[in-house]
This record gives sequence, C-alpha cells and structure tokens, in this order.
Amino acid sequence: MIQKKVYSCEICEKKVLLRQRVKEGEFKDKKVCSYCHSMYSVKKKIVVKNKTTNYSGFFSRMIDILAAKPYCENCGCKINVGHLPHNNIAHILSKRTYKSVAENSQNIIFLCDLKDHSSEVRSCHGEFDNDILKRVEMPVFSVAKSRIESIKLEIKERGKELYVFELELPQKE
Repeated sequence: MIQKKVYSCEICEKKVLLRQRVKEGEFKDKKVCSYCHSMYSVKKKIVVKNKTTNYSGFFSRMIDILAAKPYCENCGCKINVGHLPHNNIAHILSKRTYKSVAENSQNIIFLCDLKDHSSEVRSCHGEFDNDILKRVEMPVFSVAKSRIESIKLEIKERGKELYVFELELPQKE
C-alpha cells in the first residue's frame, strides 16, 4: 500500500496532500492549504479598458425602431422584442473596427437570434456575424449593401467587411 505524504498548512495547521505558496502580503512565502491560499493571497485586480463610447443610448433608439416593426430583415420571422432585444441589432460593419459609423442607424439591420425560435436552431444574426463571405448569399445582403452605400462617405476605416460590400457580385437569375 502506497502511503501519501501529508503536509501541514503553515497558517491553520490543517493536514493536506497539496500546498500552495502565498506570493504576497502578510503571509508571503508560507506554504498553505487551498482555503488559506484563497483567503490570504492578494487578489489580482482585473483591469477593464475604459470604453470611450457608451452605446446604451444608441441601442435604446434602435430597440424603439425594432419594436415598431419586430421582424427579421433576413427571414421575416417575428422577433421577441420583450426579451434581450439588443441581440437582434446587428451591425453591418462591426463597431469595433468601423468606429466612424458605429452609431449610424444605416449601419444596422434587425436579425433574429436563437431566442426568437422555439423549435428551430436558427440565428440570422449569428450567421451574418460569423462568416462575412456567406453574407452575400443571405437575402438581407442587398439591404445591407444599399445601407452601406448610403454611408460610404462617412466610413473612415478600411477592412475585409467593407471589401465584401465593394465587390461587384454576379446577379442571381
């Protein structure tokens, strides 16, 4: 029979199989049990970047517009505006990359999300966001392209998403 080595916590003297070392603070370099380690280790501070833009007012306005006509612009299904309506507001050009048009209402389309379907597993918003090359095959692409065309002079950034809208695509017959 193999006997496991048991150690004593240097703070509470509890017998444990594994110990950790406190790296900072009052008990620095003490070998301790997991409980004492969680109690006496200095917690790392999580640094959150300061957001330069607060989109809450913008999203509130977009939710009001969506509530007036709560239908997916791609598949036409009814959108549940009473539950997580911000999930239905899709930026055509991502707000992270295209900051110059992040709060432009022409850079928005309203798309369904998983929450809007009780029996189907479909999300036009997810499909639109996840593959920029498949956007061209979606029915909503022509709407998105015309909206981007209307604000193209305001767009200061360049990128792949914008390039998809600038391509001359063959017309479907």
